[in-house]
Amino acid sequence: MLKITNLSLFTVLLILTLEARAMNLQEYLNIVEENNGAVIAAKKNTEAKLQRQDEHTSSFVPNVFLNGIYSNDQRPNTSPAVLGTKTDRTYYQGGVTQAFRTGTNATLSYNILKTDMTGATAVSEPLFYDVYPQLELSQSLWRNFNGNEIRAQETQQKSQARIEYLSESLKYKQLLMKAELAYWKYYFSQKNLAVQTENLERAKKLRDWNQRRFTEHLVDEADALQTDANYLARELEFQAATEDLAQAERDFLSTIEKESADKSLLNFSEGEKEIKNLNLLKLSVITGEREDVEISHSLLKAAEASASLGLERNKPIWEVYGTYARTGRDAKESKATADAWKNEGPYTTVGTRLIWSLDFAAVSRYKSAYSLEKINTDINHRRKVYEAEKEWKDLNLKYQELQKRLTLVLKIADTQSKKLGSEKKRFSSGRSTTFQVLQFEQDYANAQLSKLKIEEAILALYAQSKLFVGTKYE
Repeated sequence: MLKITNLSLFTVLLILTLEARAMNLQEYLNIVEENNGAVIAAKKNTEAKLQRQDEHTSSFVPNVFLNGIYSNDQRPNTSPAVLGTKTDRTYYQGGVTQAFRTGTNATLSYNILKTDMTGATAVSEPLFYDVYPQLELSQSLWRNFNGNEIRAQETQQKSQARIEYLSESLKYKQLLMKAELAYWKYYFSQKNLAVQTENLERAKKLRDWNQRRFTEHLVDEADALQTDANYLARELEFQAATEDLAQAERDFLSTIEKESADKSLLNFSEGEKEIKNLNLLKLSVITGEREDVEISHSLLKAAEASASLGLERNKPIWEVYGTYARTGRDAKESKATADAWKNEGPYTTVGTRLIWSLDFAAVSRYKSAYSLEKINTDINHRRKVYEAEKEWKDLNLKYQELQKRLTLVLKIADTQSKKLGSEKKRFSSGRSTTFQVLQFEQDYANAQLSKLKIEEAILALYAQSKLFVGTKYE
């Protein structure tokens, strides 16, 4: 029974439930997901990356801002009677700013400025408030015109987030595929050991029987030595199968990060049922596209966005901007606030700005480099798609070939079993030789082992197919 130290309640209950019967593949994978640290981390990372898929939209969400500034100005001036000897200013600002996909930036703010001019005797109101709601707008006319640069940044961020998600998803699938292969390796190692055990038992019975006949002078010494040599050969195969099972068990337990497990969790009858019920036809209906192909496609989008972004960044900056504010000024803050909304002292500015790089050669070189990067990424993507399609076709072809081989080897195994039974009857009646029986037993054992190898190869291909989009671990 599995140790229950540090296991979750779910896992403990699951294991207790499974004690009385075999654990099927899905139940085993559930335990792997509960206990395997690498699988747990990959799954959580996949979920985290999935939740970040829309992070690129955060650049276009309105942002609230607050500013507060205090200044104390005691610098000497040429007109102390007007400007005073010291000026204290307290400035508060709050508002909302937003960037739009059209390349437009807008800021709406509410501003309060308190000014206290100490020593300004020629000024009627040395302490006064400026209150003004203000709207600021800017629009790109060349670089980032119509939001080209912003959209390229958005596509780049979106593609990067997609790549990170797909990478974690692929890692998660690969870990589960590795665990599934460990499951089937453990199962078939047990089956192989069972076949080798039967071979060893048959060889021992035949050796003991022939030894008795030899002592009774009914067979030659060569026959006795032949059965003894056959027994030693089967013993060697049994030892190899035992070692193979021990390694498969260690690999199996490592996937659930345990040192030991109840051997009854896996038995032959359950495995046989699972193999027979396995829907192998799924290979013909899934899409045949893997996460690494989707990653390649996202890399292509990111390269295209990077190229567009690079081209935009090397364009001259030309933008127009404007500010409109309603202002109010008074010694009392409440009066200044009321005046600001009367629109009696509006403040308006309109301007334009142009910045142009003089390194024309460098700009041209950068544009060429971005275009080459895009072309290279497109070539790599096409190659990745070709390789995935080829691997998918090869997978299906191997699958069909193995199915045909399995059908044939099942017929061979059945025929070998019947042939062996018939030959044993002939041997008992003295119409056959020891060598002939040994040969037929070996033929039957080889047919059984061939069946196991083909079944294991089929299930390995099926596990590999789950790396393609469409077949999921659920």
